[in-house]
Amino acid sequence: MKGKQRAVLLIACILALLTLAAVVAVLVLQSGTPYQQARNTMDPKGKLQLQDQENGWVLLSWPEGKNADGYLVEVLNTDTQESIHTAYAEGKTSCTVPQLPPNQKVTIRINSIGVYMDEGEEGMRIGDVPLEVTDIFNQPSVSGLEWSLDPDAHSLTFRFKLSAKAECVLFQQDENGTRTQMDTFPEESRTIVFGLNGECAMPEKDEVKTFALGAVVRETRYTYYGLVENTLSVEQDHLLGNTMMLSCRHEGQNIYTFTWNDTQADNYCLQQLTADQAGWVTLCTVPGNEKCSFTTQVLQRYTDYQFRVVAYYGDTMTENAYAAEPAKLRLTTGSSAIYSTVWPQRDISVYRDPQKSEVIGTAAGAQAFCVLDVENGLFKVRFGDGCGYIDSNYCMINLPEFMGGLCHYDITNSYSSIFTVHGYELPGITGYTVEGYESVCLYANDYLVPLLYPVAQKLEQAAHSAQKLGYRLKIYDAYRPSYATHRLYDLTAAVANWKLPGFTYDGSDGDFSGLTYLELMTNKGRYAMTAFLAKGGSRHNQGIAVDLTLESVETGEEIPMQTAMHDLSYFSVTGRNTETANVLRGIMTDAGFATLSTEWWHFQDDESRKSLGIDSYLLKGVSAACWMWDGQGWLYRCADGTYYINRTVTIEGISYSFDRDGHVI
Repeated sequence: MKGKQRAVLLIACILALLTLAAVVAVLVLQSGTPYQQARNTMDPKGKLQLQDQENGWVLLSWPEGKNADGYLVEVLNTDTQESIHTAYAEGKTSCTVPQLPPNQKVTIRINSIGVYMDEGEEGMRIGDVPLEVTDIFNQPSVSGLEWSLDPDAHSLTFRFKLSAKAECVLFQQDENGTRTQMDTFPEESRTIVFGLNGECAMPEKDEVKTFALGAVVRETRYTYYGLVENTLSVEQDHLLGNTMMLSCRHEGQNIYTFTWNDTQADNYCLQQLTADQAGWVTLCTVPGNEKCSFTTQVLQRYTDYQFRVVAYYGDTMTENAYAAEPAKLRLTTGSSAIYSTVWPQRDISVYRDPQKSEVIGTAAGAQAFCVLDVENGLFKVRFGDGCGYIDSNYCMINLPEFMGGLCHYDITNSYSSIFTVHGYELPGITGYTVEGYESVCLYANDYLVPLLYPVAQKLEQAAHSAQKLGYRLKIYDAYRPSYATHRLYDLTAAVANWKLPGFTYDGSDGDFSGLTYLELMTNKGRYAMTAFLAKGGSRHNQGIAVDLTLESVETGEEIPMQTAMHDLSYFSVTGRNTETANVLRGIMTDAGFATLSTEWWHFQDDESRKSLGIDSYLLKGVSAACWMWDGQGWLYRCADGTYYINRTVTIEGISYSFDRDGHVI
């Protein structure tokens, strides 16, 4: 047994000695001789760069070799392999060589070199693989330069000839001669446009802008830059014509930035044509040496505007002092939530920021706010001493402020209700202000028309569709407080069994004398009264329904339907729709609205109600009273739509002073 153990131990010792010997051998091989350690190489796929020099030589540059201390550069006649030039570059990856022979195939070979010391003697080892490029290296060049100026277009155009395979390189050159590359292109012409709409700033007074042109040949293995020999300079006076051009950019939310070209004028006026087209109102005056631009405040929604920019000499504008013919521009604005009034459809959270990082309070249902901004689907509003963010999906927005003239509004419930039973007036309802609508008609005969924001966006789509057919949507009702719904039902129910007044309705439907209101309404019981008037909650109370009809864009007259608006009778059912009532139905349903079978004028957004989980009903009416922002400052709007001007008042226990424009001082 002991003998076997000794044998195993002996074998283990032998294996250990063999392993040690192998490690030593590897270390010896790795260390090698100095010559072996100096082994080096070039990347055979490396890319060479050539740059013509003022003295006629060519600067060669190449990628660094592996373990290289220097480089042997050879320029050879490819056909004969005779040397044209040989150079040694120590410690750097570039050198200059004489101008390469034109129209002759040349090989440029770069070998890396490793330097080593062996027993005190210095040796050099040539790299294993060289970097080698062969081609006909004719100098890239730009020749025959011609150039022209177009002052009216503020442009400089130059034309030239390029050598074979070359592209043009365009530089801008400063007063110290330092060049910045602007572009590289293969075409033999180029136009530079100056000014706000161009790629290059307009030169300042007494400033000179200098441009330089060179040429480059780009191949797979090398890039060859020729000399930059062509320069040209322009001054402001060369580029200023007498033709004005006005353009605008929509910044969003009906804010526009106007820009125009500079001319030889001293000053410019941007003007807006008055609504009655009686004259021009100056929006801003800009000196000729300043930036030719102006950004508006939020413009009115869906309104046609005309603007012009006038260029004139001196400090006073007169018709005969125009430096150029005025440039005009016309635009039609779109919808915008900015500075519109909104009311939460229910009590909702107010967040510190648009990321909803923290709840800072609650906005009460039907409380009025002015929208300052729209971020991340939230409305930014004034809240307490600062600002907060509320979910736009649960806010009703005032349609006239949001969509302006895209629709026509006549909220008759706010001043003289038109609810009838097929032309027969309802006592206490027809001709009266419906309770809950007292603050809806403002002093200027404008109306508050609240509709849930996502529903309003669908209504905008429907309004565009109607416009394409030559119609405008005329809205008679949108949000209706629950209190008003209950009052309409209760007052109607109280007279439902009264006999109709002792006169015959002047229509083609027959003689209804002897019937009660309810019998005429329901076709003698074929319908329920609740089919025409909600007893409990209505979609109007949720801010998702509208009552509307069509009017002609051309004449402004309402389009006849099978009944008048708000006719509480079976004559209004959609089964009796006229052709035009079906046109209205198609417009609204295509935009995502659902119908009510007993009212041809009623449309509701069930999709938004379901997706947003809207199931509550607002009881009270809305008011215009709230703080408003107009881009210049804070104003306070009263319930009747007027503003405090030149007075001091106490609002929510705090005293505020207002100037002649209505802004808080």
